[in-house]
Amino acid sequence: MENTFWIWYPGDFELYHAMKQNFSRVERGFGWPAFWKSEGFRNRVAFRRTYELEQETSFTVFSNAIGHVLVTRENGEKKYPFGKKITVAPGKVRISIHAGCVEAFPCAYVQGEVIHSDKTWKAEDYSQPLVPVGAGTESYCVGIYRKRVQAGENQRDKRWRAGRV
Repeated sequence: MENTFWIWYPGDFELYHAMKQNFSRVERGFGWPAFWKSEGFRNRVAFRRTYELEQETSFTVFSNAIGHVLVTRENGEKKYPFGKKITVAPGKVRISIHAGCVEAFPCAYVQGEVIHSDKTWKAEDYSQPLVPVGAGTESYCVGIYRKRVQAGENQRDKRWRAGRV
């Protein structure tokens, strides 16, 4: 979709790439990591959005992280794994994506006609209030996601192969 983006906690894209640069320095013929304080990216985040659906719709969540999708309705909630097509009935629904990753900053891509990842989603790191997500059409998320799928690292990656991002 034209208005569908990879989403992440705001600022983590920049923090991750600053860390990569700061720890890739070579001086005097050997590794020379930064000798100043540098902040790291958040490794556990949640992305949230509430929809008022007029008709049944489906969506799929892809991520470079481990985690799940939590679909909350007035009558209860249900968890789904990443990479699985999720169908929801009309009415009010809250979508929460819980993601954790230590190799890179967690990010997600939600593919669907009605429910999709865009700049209206909110993010939280479980210690601060919700904030608008960081978003982009091309990012490190795309690269690490594709590398993990191609490498077939674990069972989670096998589920990802069914989707197209």
